[in-house]
Amino acid sequence: MTDSHNVSRSLVLDQAVGRQINFDDFDIVTTNSPDFLNCSLTGTVKRSHGVKDPNFKYCTLDQLVLIGIDLNQTDFNDCHLRAVTFEKCNMDGAGFKVSSIENSVFRETNITLTNFGDSEFFDVRFESCDFSRMLIKGCRFYRCQFVYCKTTNKLFESCILVDCTFEGMELQIQSIWDNFGFRSQHLTGTRLRTARTSEAFAYVLPDDLATYVDTKLLTALQLFSIEYFLPDNESRVYAALDQVFHLESWIEYTRSSRSFALVLNTCAEFLLYLFKHEELPYTPFSNATL
Repeated sequence: MTDSHNVSRSLVLDQAVGRQINFDDFDIVTTNSPDFLNCSLTGTVKRSHGVKDPNFKYCTLDQLVLIGIDLNQTDFNDCHLRAVTFEKCNMDGAGFKVSSIENSVFRETNITLTNFGDSEFFDVRFESCDFSRMLIKGCRFYRCQFVYCKTTNKLFESCILVDCTFEGMELQIQSIWDNFGFRSQHLTGTRLRTARTSEAFAYVLPDDLATYVDTKLLTALQLFSIEYFLPDNESRVYAALDQVFHLESWIEYTRSSRSFALVLNTCAEFLLYLFKHEELPYTPFSNATL
């Protein structure tokens, strides 16, 4: 049942549990607990609604619009977001955990120190957002757009980025080889930075990446990501992938069981995607030892 019966257009909830709420039906929404649990939410959330520091768990946010909302420390835990717009919101210290976000927009939103963990993003657009001091780890991005967003350090680690485009941005070069799926042809007006902005750095042209790095210091997985990134490079991609399946290529990752599991799962998921979509039409690792 939708909570739309309140004539005064003010909704007061002792607990927001299992409710269907359309924010367009109310001028003020008050909850005695900041947690929305197993709720279905839609409409436009405005500052005037009075929603402060909310947390969302097992919730569905469908065609929800949040304008100028303070979402500091807000957690989206095991949620499904579809056609959601975050505009001029403050998400400093917020978190997306085991959540799915699709066909959504983050616009002019502060996403600093936000925790994106084990979540999936499909057809999401990030426009003029601030990603300062951010590290997105273990997430999957499919057909996402990053447009004129600010970064200060390596933004991604152990992530999959399939058909994602970057326009008018700066990316730290470590993001290219510490993730899977970056393609140079998907970068428009985007520069590669050799270090975080708090350190001395230089810029590297995307096509010159392979000549800049010392390949002896990189793992087989990192070299595979670089070869995949460079254009017109199919034969070298196959050669690099062959090395990935040799046991010695994984020794460095085994020092941390948690990192090893994350990298292994991410790599396997990306390779399965490539085979499924026939980007790797045959198996080049005939002499693999793993």
